[in-house]
Amino acid sequence: MITRQTLEKRYGRVQWPRVLVLKGDDQDGYYLINDIDHLLRVAVQIVADRMKQSYYYAPRQPRLMEEVSDDVVATLPKTMQVIAQTTKIRNAREQLAFDRAAKDWALIQQAHDGDGLAAFTVLDNRKDHEYEDWSLEPLTNI
Repeated sequence: MITRQTLEKRYGRVQWPRVLVLKGDDQDGYYLINDIDHLLRVAVQIVADRMKQSYYYAPRQPRLMEEVSDDVVATLPKTMQVIAQTTKIRNAREQLAFDRAAKDWALIQQAHDGDGLAAFTVLDNRKDHEYEDWSLEPLTNI
């Protein structure tokens, strides 16, 4: 999660106010931001709005395929060994993806509960998602 110190380093020397520009699918959103504390409050509002619009959802536990123990795998024909190893790799990848999504979901829940740093972290982490890009612009660039 992004810390207050990180935000101070990133935005502590910028001239306020700034405009937070949210890139949307049909239209962009604009928020006049007076300082870092205001940015955090607006981030909470944005995450709450996006929750209502179903941008975020709880991850589902993956359906992992049944694995065969290493002792049994050693007795199988080569082609079956490859399938067993592929199954283990697939399960590990799916579990890792679920664990990451669950961590992200926990952060989104924190943000939805009013944690400004968590909300800003959610926005920052998801900048590269479709329709979730944003920038903090000086008033002279708008």
